[in-house]
Amino acid sequence: MRMNPAAEQLQSWKEIARYLRRSVRTARRWEHEEDLPVHRHVHHTRASVFAVRAEIDAWRRTRAESPRTPGATLTARAAAPKASIAVLPC
Repeated sequence: MRMNPAAEQLQSWKEIARYLRRSVRTARRWEHEEDLPVHRHVHHTRASVFAVRAEIDAWRRTRAESPRTPGATLTARAAAPKASIAVLPC
């Protein structure tokens, strides 16, 4: 059963974040850092965003297959051993 095109669009950051089950802040960060597919309508007075559910689902699949999933950069950095120097007496 196919949805109509309007139902497949998420019309705001709030809807996009709800679909991703994340905060608006995280969704906006993912757009900037992880190439989350978000589109913009540019109006005379303001700009609004929208996203297509199928594009977000495809983006999620590529992130799941890739070793660099959202948030993995921080996790990898935290798990990496830190170099240290030991000073021993003579």
